[in-house]
Amino acid sequence: YPQPPDAFPVFLSYTGGEPEAAEFAGVLELVLKLKYHVESFLDSTGGIQAGDTWRQKIEDNAKGCKVLVAILSTSYFTRFGCLHELDLAMQHDRIVIPMVIEANMAFPKVWDPKFVDQSRKTLSSKELDEEKDVVLDRWLRNICRLDVIQGHRKTDMAEQWMSRYAEKVADHVSGLLEK
Repeated sequence: YPQPPDAFPVFLSYTGGEPEAAEFAGVLELVLKLKYHVESFLDSTGGIQAGDTWRQKIEDNAKGCKVLVAILSTSYFTRFGCLHELDLAMQHDRIVIPMVIEANMAFPKVWDPKFVDQSRKTLSSKELDEEKDVVLDRWLRNICRLDVIQGHRKTDMAEQWMSRYAEKVADHVSGLLEK
């Protein structure tokens, strides 16, 4: 899947209902733009314009980005939109950088029947172009892959953690984009 000419090079995937995740995404977007002159797709700050079909715009950018930064929180793994964005990027061999923003968060145990049932429920009301069990299987594999990718994890509770980690992640993203 070639990168569409209007796709942003970086896609920031996060749970919008979590203020800390949304704030970190905004800080990371600013650091990438101001320090590296890299534009990022962030749905809340202009990635979607008036008249755009929002779902199509999100899908095109998740498929077409060079790097997807997954800003992970516990609820990330329960949201269709987040898992769908991650799935699209991974299906199209995009670079994925996990950024865990909850200091003690553990990745879900994908073999746990409760987690599988919860994921099935997340898919149940969605209209999909393929079998839901195929999508579920791919989601569970993606989560396993995420757990072993070299990423970043919030390790301290210092007041300035957000800007420090945004700089660290932005440095990583910038280096990948230069390759």
